[in-house]
Amino acid sequence: PECSPVLLSSLDGRSGNILVWGDGWSSQPHIQDSTSTRRPVQVPDASHFDTPQLDLSFSGRKMLTVCGGYGTMALITDAGDMIYSGKDPLPEHQVAVDVGGVRYVASGYKHSLLLTEAGVLYSTGSNTYGQLGHTGDGHEDTARPVVAVSDRKVGAVACGKHHSMCLVEGGDVYCWGCGSDGQTGTGRMETVMVPRFVKGLHGMEAVRIACGSNFSMCV
Repeated sequence: PECSPVLLSSLDGRSGNILVWGDGWSSQPHIQDSTSTRRPVQVPDASHFDTPQLDLSFSGRKMLTVCGGYGTMALITDAGDMIYSGKDPLPEHQVAVDVGGVRYVASGYKHSLLLTEAGVLYSTGSNTYGQLGHTGDGHEDTARPVVAVSDRKVGAVACGKHHSMCLVEGGDVYCWGCGSDGQTGTGRMETVMVPRFVKGLHGMEAVRIACGSNFSMCV
């Protein structure tokens, strides 16, 4: 599971139940009064999430992936649906993309990356620093494919605070977004608006990637 700075989320691998603990100031856990919890508690159903305009009943659905952004939580079900809850206004739809199921999601401060079963990468949210991988700096309310890597099968994604990262078939790593601390791997402190191959990894085959708030890493 992915974690935000204030909320730890986990999945019971046997049942697909969601367990949360930490700061509930944005109502990410099931606790309606936004208090904190020091021990894992199960989210019984979606009636406690603050997105009342959606039918988010968990009945009959198993949660496969959960990730936390800044004050938000995103869930992927076994049907390939994505569900958001939390503080920030996010796409108000349950099925995030209409071409294949979503199998993984990663979230940054105000943006998310969605990876489908077919290895197609989508992004949504804030693009202030180019973290969505689209040209322009506007906000995307719906998920759009990341064109710059559309000819590569994406195997893994990760989000920092304002930057993004993906691992494509063959082990190549791409980064984009805010590079104020060199987190995009270009060798400069610069903003990268579209996915760019990390040249420092040329000749190497990465197998895992991860992002912190302002750094990136791979194995």
